[in-house]
Amino acid sequence: MNLRDFARRIRSGFREYKVKSSSNKVTKEDIKNALKEIGIKEGDVLFVHSSLSKLGYVEGGVDAVIDALIESVGKEGTIAMPTSQISGSSREFLKENPLFDPKESPSKMGKISETFRKRQGVLRSSHPTHSVAAYGKHAKEIVKEHYTAKTTFGVNTPYFRIMELNGKLLFIGADRWCMTHAHVVEDIMPNFPVNVHAKEKVNTAIIDDEGNKRQVTVRIHDPEVAKTRAVYNLNKYFEENNIFKASKLGNGEIEVCGAKEIIKLMVNLAKQGITIYKEHSFHPFNNQKI
Repeated sequence: MNLRDFARRIRSGFREYKVKSSSNKVTKEDIKNALKEIGIKEGDVLFVHSSLSKLGYVEGGVDAVIDALIESVGKEGTIAMPTSQISGSSREFLKENPLFDPKESPSKMGKISETFRKRQGVLRSSHPTHSVAAYGKHAKEIVKEHYTAKTTFGVNTPYFRIMELNGKLLFIGADRWCMTHAHVVEDIMPNFPVNVHAKEKVNTAIIDDEGNKRQVTVRIHDPEVAKTRAVYNLNKYFEENNIFKASKLGNGEIEVCGAKEIIKLMVNLAKQGITIYKEHSFHPFNNQKI
């Protein structure tokens, strides 16, 4: 175990202690009621960012959260989550030349994401840095052939398809800084005002949708540019345009926005030179999840 993993385990144990000590209990019904309050309904397509520890004590734990999500969207709905296997820099991670296997490679996006991707019936896109797991009516459509897309987040990726399906971005105890869909804007705009990608491309191996091993080439973000990334730069514009709807849940909050609406706004802002990138911006996890 390296020092980073050891420190992460210590922090996780401390958070677990704080959660168990909390007097604010959250049940599955509480979660379903909060979801209903912010407009989640049957048939919705949800892309879920989550932090279990931010909610306090959840009766039933991770499975209660996942069950509440699936029950809220029903048989006609779909739940998707980020399942990136990277906990630091993409460049440093891929230097180790890991093989990405959608069935085996763990998600580093938290307990809910990791438990979800291992659930029966859940499908996962094959991508070495930013895979997505999905369950429900549109799951297969969302995750298919991610590795063939020209970009990680643009056309023919799970992120873009969720937008095309009029999906919603849901944050359960998670902050907006983790909004992966912010990168969709960078990949669909021909003249995004910030050069976010590193000059080099990286070759690595994956197991594809057919179960075969293949080599793929990946564009990665420039680590120095990523240090200036802060979704908080756009909060003012999100509030002015009433992009998010929020509700209290346990010790934390859940909020939702339309994927299409927020990406359209961010594209319009980028045309004016306003982006999530700003020199010396505060970012709570500099150098991570790049």
